[in-house]
Amino acid sequence: MGGVYDKYIAEKLPEGADIKIYNSAEATEEMKLALSEANKAAGPEIINTTLIIPVVLIAAFIGLNLYMRKRRQLAL
Repeated sequence: MGGVYDKYIAEKLPEGADIKIYNSAEATEEMKLALSEANKAAGPEIINTTLIIPVVLIAAFIGLNLYMRKRRQLAL
């Protein structure tokens, strides 16, 4: 998920900006402010992305459960 979060942050920064430079000690106050705003904007997006994972897993396990029930009935 770290890579996805970094991608969302990079989308919020100016074109061609490097997150490492914005996060380094040499970053100006303007760069630090831009990074802070990008972090605030990317936070809700990553939460929405992570909400999809449990839904997919629930659907997969329901499907697996139904498949295994049907398989047991055929074996008897």
